[in-house]
Amino acid sequence: PSVKAVAAYDGEDRPGTAQAEAEYVAARIKEMLLSPACTVPTEGGSRRAVPSDFAILLSSFSAKAPLFKQALEDAGISALAETEEEDPFGRIEASVIISLLRIISNRRQDIPLLCLLRSPVFCFTPDDLARMSEDEIYQKLMAAFRYNEMETNKTKRVKFVGKRPNIDGLTKIIYKCPNCGKEGDLRVLGANMACQNCGYEVTMNEYYDLLPVRGRLIFDDIDKWYKWQRKEVRREVLENEGFSMAFDGRLCVFKTDRLRKFPKNMQTVSIGSVAINKRRLWFYGTIDGKRRDFSFEMRGVYSLTFSTKGFLEFYYGDEYYRIFPDKKGESLIKWTLASEEIHNLYDERWYKASLDVYDY
Repeated sequence: PSVKAVAAYDGEDRPGTAQAEAEYVAARIKEMLLSPACTVPTEGGSRRAVPSDFAILLSSFSAKAPLFKQALEDAGISALAETEEEDPFGRIEASVIISLLRIISNRRQDIPLLCLLRSPVFCFTPDDLARMSEDEIYQKLMAAFRYNEMETNKTKRVKFVGKRPNIDGLTKIIYKCPNCGKEGDLRVLGANMACQNCGYEVTMNEYYDLLPVRGRLIFDDIDKWYKWQRKEVRREVLENEGFSMAFDGRLCVFKTDRLRKFPKNMQTVSIGSVAINKRRLWFYGTIDGKRRDFSFEMRGVYSLTFSTKGFLEFYYGDEYYRIFPDKKGESLIKWTLASEEIHNLYDERWYKASLDVYDY
């Protein structure tokens, strides 16, 4: 397969842009149909491509589909545009997903629950629904949609294949030593990960099993280690009234209605330091010599999601923010865990939903 990128416009919607796109695509498909080199593999070898071998994926389908259909027909290519006059969210497959999202948000919505349970996804019978309790039904739903890739690979004994050891980069999500409790002192050394404070050391085999190198084995897989870290953070948040964290960096903002133009719409709005406690997230700084401070209530911050590329991101109100630390390699995963646990202090419904995911 090959990919060809064509700049049809300069980033702004202009009159005639969609028409130009349609004419270009039609001409390109006609060129491919006329070329003997454009073939489709078959069981017996290959055959020349025909119009039905092509599909065009569109955004704003209802507005663009007629233009593309007409352009193809003008080029002598038969085309079919499957339009839906009805609301696409009214389709059966869409209604099932919408019902699932509603149940995740509030498990006590009877009608979406029944819609989901009687759908082809679960195929519950009326007898099943009469026999099982609400909690049993909800747990069965969550179990069906819960997926842990590492656990699946371990269970099926899927071997890791890669140029680097599979433990490489693990310190981006594992930051606390379970032997001495020191944070930020774990280092990857070749195929092993060791604590620089107490010398505790483990390695990971090709089946994602943790094995001891120095000291007794405390966790036999990364998932258990990570969940232990969350429990430790939750305990720290609950027991320490003065809980806080901070680091130096810069705050950037995106306009959520212009995300498709990333990264041109990212703007640095303050350079200084970020701090978090059990009530607020602050950013104190300056930009162009002027003071620019920001304050966010933690009840409105669901998570400071960390990226392995080295930044935190979150939504607040109508805007999307990123925080970049000055110190390269700054451990950010604790900020994610802490922000989620702090938010749960203010949002009981969110906390109850988290119980199924975080496995406290």
